[in-house]
Amino acid sequence: MSKIVKPLLIVAAIAVNVIPGAGQAVSASIFGAIAGSVGLAAAATIASLAPLALTVAGLAAASSLLSPKMPQSPLGQLDRLNASVNPNAFRTMVLGQTAMGTDIRYVEPSGTDQEYIDYIIGVACHKVTSIDEIWFEQRLAWSAGGGVDSFYAGYLSIDTVLEGNASNTIAINGGGTWGSNARLTGCAYVHVRLKRTGSSSKATSPLASGLPSRVTIIGKGMPLYDPRRDSTVPGGSGSMRADDQSTWSFAPGGTEIGNNLALQILNYHLGWRIEGELSVGPGLPKERLNMPSFIVAANLCDEAVTKADSSTEPRYHGGAVVTEGNQPGQVHSVLVAACNGRLRDNGGKLSLAIMHNDLAVIDADDGLTDVDVLPGGYTWDPFPTVSENIVRGKYTDPSPNSLYQPIDYPEVKLSSLDGIDRVLTLDLLAVESPSQGERIAKQVLERHQYPGTFSAVFSNRAWKYQIGDPLPLTFSGCAFVRKKFRVADQTITYDGTCPMVLTEENDAIYAWDASETAPVTAAAPITFDPRNAPYVLGIEDARLSAADAASAAATAEADATTALTEIGTIVADNVLDRSEKPAIVADYGVLTSEQSGIDAQATAYAITTEQTAYDSAITSLGVYLAALSPAYNDYTADTAIVRSVFISTFQAAYAARQTLLNKIAAIAGTVSTWGGVSSRPTELTDGRIPAALDSSGVVNPDKVKTLSIEDASVTIRAGVEQVGTEAGSGSLVTILTFTLVLPYDGMVIIQAVGSQNYYSGIPDWEAHINIGGSPIAGASGGAGDYQSIVAMAGIASLSAGTYTIDMTWKGGTSAIVLSEAALIIDASMK
Repeated sequence: MSKIVKPLLIVAAIAVNVIPGAGQAVSASIFGAIAGSVGLAAAATIASLAPLALTVAGLAAASSLLSPKMPQSPLGQLDRLNASVNPNAFRTMVLGQTAMGTDIRYVEPSGTDQEYIDYIIGVACHKVTSIDEIWFEQRLAWSAGGGVDSFYAGYLSIDTVLEGNASNTIAINGGGTWGSNARLTGCAYVHVRLKRTGSSSKATSPLASGLPSRVTIIGKGMPLYDPRRDSTVPGGSGSMRADDQSTWSFAPGGTEIGNNLALQILNYHLGWRIEGELSVGPGLPKERLNMPSFIVAANLCDEAVTKADSSTEPRYHGGAVVTEGNQPGQVHSVLVAACNGRLRDNGGKLSLAIMHNDLAVIDADDGLTDVDVLPGGYTWDPFPTVSENIVRGKYTDPSPNSLYQPIDYPEVKLSSLDGIDRVLTLDLLAVESPSQGERIAKQVLERHQYPGTFSAVFSNRAWKYQIGDPLPLTFSGCAFVRKKFRVADQTITYDGTCPMVLTEENDAIYAWDASETAPVTAAAPITFDPRNAPYVLGIEDARLSAADAASAAATAEADATTALTEIGTIVADNVLDRSEKPAIVADYGVLTSEQSGIDAQATAYAITTEQTAYDSAITSLGVYLAALSPAYNDYTADTAIVRSVFISTFQAAYAARQTLLNKIAAIAGTVSTWGGVSSRPTELTDGRIPAALDSSGVVNPDKVKTLSIEDASVTIRAGVEQVGTEAGSGSLVTILTFTLVLPYDGMVIIQAVGSQNYYSGIPDWEAHINIGGSPIAGASGGAGDYQSIVAMAGIASLSAGTYTIDMTWKGGTSAIVLSEAALIIDASMK
């Protein structure tokens, strides 16, 4: 050996006592070989990566994660760039083409003064598709196509194993310790052998200190199951099967699917098994996953989008390393955020929805209206919170400059309405494209511009929508005319009603769904169109209802004449034969299916006599038909009837229906004019409106005083100041009070400040801002946190009304005194 190298502090052999999939017997044999051959003083063992017995996560655990959350950084994503011997390392799953795990599972030095060192580095606890490159620090050390880089020639050798088994074991130094029994069955790993001494007397090994701490192993991860290629799934076609891993592939037929984030989410839930035992992932049964929803999501993720430079990229591709040390919620948040998705419980199955502009379906939807919003109240909150106006965060940069380190994607910003910047941190560590990260950030920020929520109990018509569906809502109480919403929540009830929470929707949210070039724009202010006022809409609705009622009555009369003529012909021979029965069943079905709607109209117009007669006639017809034998709807036999009774029973039902419809039309006509409107407001009838307008409808300036409103908002600014001082007493005392009167719903910003003087020691203190006795902001301090200034601020959304706002303060002892306190109120109303 040409040089003497100081021995490194490396024991003779280090191994992990678990080889996933190989069983404890193999693991024990390796451990025994180490202990028996070199002694405990020269051997070290590392605790298990994770026990073989895993708890399979159920759908109930997944269902608690359906609401979108800010992504949390997974452990594997952060630890994978530094190779280390970690006794507490967790099992690793690699999704997509990305930097893999770098868990050192075994180390064996050999030669004089530890001239050579062999490492076994686990990259994944499952089969991987390829291991393509290995980097030491910022230098490429090895590639699958070119082998060892010239810089490390003579000092480095690499062997890769994509899926460990008995036929591809690696014998280190003859296999005395790590040999044919060390299989790492089902796992992917890399064998690194390096030489620490120079190849000549004048040469120095670039790896004299051993393996660098920064090691990046790049490759294509776990083969994926794609329901689009499974003929047993509705909408799928092909031979892939969810319960047969041998059919899974990273690039079936040469088409890469491994980077598709929707498929990565699906395969994370399916998990990976080694010799039938779950190795990584929750391992949900395929029956618990809504495969058709993942087909739609995968297609959306694969669609090409246009970038700012006119090139294209898949809408949502990425890669990630997750471990069993991550809670499922962490994994969900990272992967789902990277594809702008939502996990939902759909009929007991986990579904994935990729947020995209599907609002076009609203055009053909009749939606929900006033009649669907049931009595009992509703809640419309157009701005529930003060929204962030800046989104910034990191994505994973795969370029050689960063080698999968997180760096910032372009910041997205809006001007703040109140001049205070509020930042939403959105780290997208499964995203490996800056333009994709920017597109997602812009959609998140734009969605924050439409935060309105509408809550009410709806009629059973609302059950035609599922959570996540868009719909138009027309509601005069809020001047909504086919306003776009999306179902955020539904509650199943015993009475058939449908309580729902709707979130505001707008096409502007999706302006970056297919491009990252559009700038974020602030939402248009919520305005009130007087033509949509409840009184005006009520008169128009009454007019339309009258016209509809008159038309319905005329149509019903014509239909009844036609039906009775047909019935008379059918039963002319006093026999209802089997070929004639379908027509009778259809006529009776029409009468019964329309009954609830006609009854609802009668109830709305307080019609009782005609409605009672109508319901009785329909009931009598049903009783008569039910008494026929063989049954009137038995298509296998003829039924004898008395023609006159048969016709008169049907005729009575049609006549009662016509009488009721005529009554509805008559009453509807009376309420379609001002004379039929009760409780008319005097402002609309006492001449004030005509006096305020000229003949062209222009406001007369000498009759009406106008108010210029800045930014479509009315602002109240007020404040009160402390008189004198207040010494601490150990109890909360009210320092300042203000009564705020809001004529409209609004947002209130409240600030409180003051000065504190300490005369002996630094006693504890605390302060609060309260609205109606409830604190919305606070501050405190003491010996460990000396503060001579009290400063607090809070924001609240308040309904119209009167509110008592106060500042309370407590000094621990009389040695602290509060002075010059001020309470500042700034209320803004739309």
